[in-house]
This record gives sequence, C-alpha cells and structure tokens, in this order.
Amino acid sequence: MISRAQLTGLSGQRATAGRFRWPYAATLVALLWSPFAGATGAEVGFDPEVACNLMRDEGLRTRGGYRQVGAEYECRSQRRNVMGGGPVNNTIRFSARGDAQWVVELELDLRVNAQGAIQRTHGVLVNHASVLFQRALGAAMTDEIEAAILAGTGGQWQLEGHTVSLERMPPGALRYGLRLSIR
Repeated sequence: MISRAQLTGLSGQRATAGRFRWPYAATLVALLWSPFAGATGAEVGFDPEVACNLMRDEGLRTRGGYRQVGAEYECRSQRRNVMGGGPVNNTIRFSARGDAQWVVELELDLRVNAQGAIQRTHGVLVNHASVLFQRALGAAMTDEIEAAILAGTGGQWQLEGHTVSLERMPPGALRYGLRLSIR
C-alpha cells in the first residue's frame, strides 16, 4: 500500500483529484492506494480532496469544501431528489467525515418521505452504494448488503477490512432514512 507521504513523493506533488483530470484521479488512487490504510498503519483514511470527489460523477458533488464542523471535519453534497414530487421527495446525499488530515467515514444518506416506488428509491441507494464500494474499496457490494438495502433493514458487515453499516432511522416508521456508512 502507498501512504500519503509516498504519494507526495510522486513527482513532488500530492496525488489528488485537483491535480489530475477526473475520473482518472480516482482510478489512479484506487489502483495505487488502499484509501483507508497507510503503509505504516499510523495514517488511516482518504485524502479529503479525493474523498469529497468520489461521488461527483453520480450527481452528488460536495459543496463548500472539507471544513470543520464542531469537533470534526466534513464535506457533503446537497440532497438530490430521487423520487417523488412537490413538498414530499425522496432524497439522497453523500458525505465524508474525519479529522483535519484524513477522511475516515464515507456515508450515503437516503431519505424516504414519499411512499410511492419505495423499491425504486431503495434501488437508487443500491446503485450509488455500488459505485462508492468500487471507488473507495475497489470491491463489489455483497449480495447480503444489497438485499438489506432493498428490504430497508439495518445491518453491519466487514468488507475488505472495513466496517459497512446500514441503519434505518427511525425503525418501522413510514417516513425514514437509510444511512449507509463505510469506516
């Protein structure tokens, strides 16, 4: 694995999405660097600039950069309408959190407010999660995780040495959120 320090040594500049043409930067980083573990084990996480751009091509571009919010740092996209209409929409948002140097959590947050086409709405989360798993972990989403998303149930799994969790909030409610996180 290549650490952040080793990436800096490549032609004297950090390898981030801002230095390369997107989506090539994500591909380069995914091939060369496991995003959640540095070579020494002491550095854990994504470079914030890379992490904040992981879902950009999927319509979930983060706004305002990676900034301090309380005790942690984060970037997040605006909520994007995926189904519904009028004042009651189903929406999705991407966010990345960590400390000043590293992003250690990636999250997709689906809000289900309109009851029509729930399976299609859950399918949107499956599609976005599949892209996130490939870009962040270099791995495919498991059938078990996909089934939990489609059923709208919670769970926790290990994938490529990382904890993937799906939480339904609040449980059993008609209007709810599904939060998928990778740590």
